[in-house]
Parts: sequence; structure tokens; C-alpha cells
Amino acid sequence: MEIELREKDEQIAYLLAQVSQLKELALKSAELQSKVETATSLSQNRVEEAMRQQKANENEVGLVYVERDDLRKKLNEVKDDNSKLTAEVSSLYAKLEQAQKENANIRADLEKSKQEMMKEVARSKEALEKLNSIGYNLQK
Repeated sequence: MEIELREKDEQIAYLLAQVSQLKELALKSAELQSKVETATSLSQNRVEEAMRQQKANENEVGLVYVERDDLRKKLNEVKDDNSKLTAEVSSLYAKLEQAQKENANIRADLEKSKQEMMKEVARSKEALEKLNSIGYNLQK
């Protein structure tokens, strides 16, 4: 009986040691559970922040695309205006060249007319001198 009691005492001691170990494991498990919950919460917060940042980035990208499209539209308008202005400049340049040619022709005509008039004046002077000389001769 004494052996039975000793065996039972040993079993009780063994069981108490196991219970103590289980309590330690339960405490460690609770600590680990707390750490896992904290890490999970932090990870969840980071994921939510990353999702908000991604949404903000997507919105910015959308705005950049809209701005890019507006700038392309303006660039095309400027190119069209530039083409129109280039055509207008070419037209005005052609008109200027034509006007310069006409001006040169008019100057040449004026110079020719001037010289013809100068010849005519010289002939008229000669004729007047002859008339004067004839009139002078008649008066004598």
C-alpha cells in the first residue's frame, strides 16, 4: 500500500509538473497570440494605408492622363494655328514679292518716262530756240 501511495504521489507530482508546464505553455501561447494579433493589426493597417495610397495614385494617374490629353489637344491647336500662320506668311511673302516686282516695274517705267520727258523737253527747247531764232530773224 505504501508503494501504491508512493506511486500515486509520484503520479500526482508528475501530473502537477505537467500542469505547470501546460500553464507556462498557455502563458507563452497567450503572449504569442497577443503578438500575432498586434502584428496582424499592424499588417492590416499597412495594407489599408497601401490601398489608400494606391487609390490616391490611381486618381493622380487619371488626372495626369486628363492633363496629358488636354495638352495634346492644345498642342494640336497650336500646330493648326502655326500651319495657318505659316500659310498666311507665305501668302503675304508672295504678295510682297509681287508688290516689289510691280514697284520695280513702276520705277523702271517712271525712269523711262522721265528720260523720254527729258528728251521731249530738250527737243522742245531746241524747237523753241529755233522758233526764237526764226522770230528773231523775222523781226530783223
